[in-house]
Amino acid sequence: MAMLAAHVALALALRTTAWPEVVTPAYLWSRGMLLYRDIKFQHGPGTMGTLALAFLAFGVHTWVIRAYSIVWPLIAHFFVLRQTRLLPVSRQILGSSFFVVQFYSMEGNAVWPTVVMSAWAIPIATALSVGRIWSAGLLIG
Repeated sequence: MAMLAAHVALALALRTTAWPEVVTPAYLWSRGMLLYRDIKFQHGPGTMGTLALAFLAFGVHTWVIRAYSIVWPLIAHFFVLRQTRLLPVSRQILGSSFFVVQFYSMEGNAVWPTVVMSAWAIPIATALSVGRIWSAGLLIG
């Protein structure tokens, strides 16, 4: 829990990169326009759709974009901690710290599809390693 609190503190200290090719279609979608018909875009609709839902629920505010950019890395960090829970505490801290440093050095503080997909990397790998191909495929989709 302390590592997640440290992660939140670090994320709040960093600036968020709101990529316009993700945020703009999400905004337009939340205002009633339709993807593929009214809005042309270059990424998968998952990130834009969840951001559009956040805009619908909470309004279009900078704090919504900032919270959106913090939630997905926290989910990914939770899965890292869950995978390392049987290791000694020193290794858990080392693994967690390594994850946070690498994640944010690769622009993990952005509203971007790869940041959202990173939250599902460990569950996908876990599903594949135990032969649950259907579950892994659903998570990839």
